[in-house]
Parts: sequence; structure tokens; C-alpha cells
Amino acid sequence: MMHWAFPLIGKPWLAGAVGPNAFDCWGLVRYVQRQQRGIEMPPLAVGELQSPEQLEGLHDLVRRSHWHRQPEGTAPAEYDIFLMRSRAGPHVGVVIDVGGQLRVLHAVGDVDSPGSVIHSSFLEVSQLWGRSQIWRYIENEK
Repeated sequence: MMHWAFPLIGKPWLAGAVGPNAFDCWGLVRYVQRQQRGIEMPPLAVGELQSPEQLEGLHDLVRRSHWHRQPEGTAPAEYDIFLMRSRAGPHVGVVIDVGGQLRVLHAVGDVDSPGSVIHSSFLEVSQLWGRSQIWRYIENEK
């Protein structure tokens, strides 16, 4: 059986795109959460994650919609948001489980050169753990 995420791989990257024909990284996360879980995520424009203040703004948006940052060392689970830190700045993807192997589905591109494709990359815990955060949807938390 084909994984639901496979048809998304190869879609073009486009700033502000929320699917189904093109995505930016946040648009892909929003699309997956809406299509697979019925969860609406707040909109966020590409480039709004470049400063610590903007990143805190994302944290506030996510917290208000029942998403909670998991403690360091928490193992990721399918549909978790994976917030990565890279040389280019913060980047988000969604954790998927493909045959028992966790991967991160993410859209990679650049506003100056649209057209990059969506990638499904292995979740390299040893390489990303110290530079990442895991956010999990917890609907009925008090």
C-alpha cells in the first residue's frame, strides 16, 4: 500500500503556496494537518521565521491551536511538527511513518528561485536533535 505522503513528493515549492499543486514549508505542514487530521493551522508567510521574535510568534500561534513543544529527548511521532534550525534559518516539516521508519516531509525552496521540490528525508535524529524542536497536537490537555 502506498503511503499518503508519496503523491506530495515532487510538488513544486512556491512562496505562500498551501497546496495541493505547490507548497512552501509552512503551507505543506498546514495541508498535511488539514487533509490527514482535520486540524486547521494558522497562516504564516515565508520569511516570518527569521528573527527570534518572529519565531516566538510562531510558537504563540502554534500554542493557541493545541500544539505543545515536547520536552528534549521526546521521540517524534507521525504528524508531529518538526521545527529545524539550519544555516538558512528556521524550517518546518511534518513527521511521517513509512513502514516503521520516521522521516520528515518538508518543502524546500527559496523566494528567489521557486520550483524546488518537496522532499521526504530520513529523520536523522543524531544530526538534527540538538537543532530541532518537536511540536505535538494535544487536543484535550487541561
